Amino acid sequence: MNMTHESTVMGIVTISVGVGEMKDSQTTPSQLVDIADRSLYQAKDNGRNQVVAQMRTSAELKKTGDA
Repeated sequence: MNMTHESTVMGIVTISVGVGEMKDSQTTPSQLVDIADRSLYQAKDNGRNQVVAQMRTSAELKKTGDA
């Protein structure tokens, strides 16, 4: 896909996506956003143009200190 921006043609457009899933009712919305955010940065670190999904319970978050 070519994209024109201020008279400059940029070559390829890539997309990286981070997905988080609530595995239990104890996971808060804030924790869900954090899981998705971490997934997004992992997708970028892995070379971009990919989807990374993480599914964690609130107990798993507490165990790793991410709660």
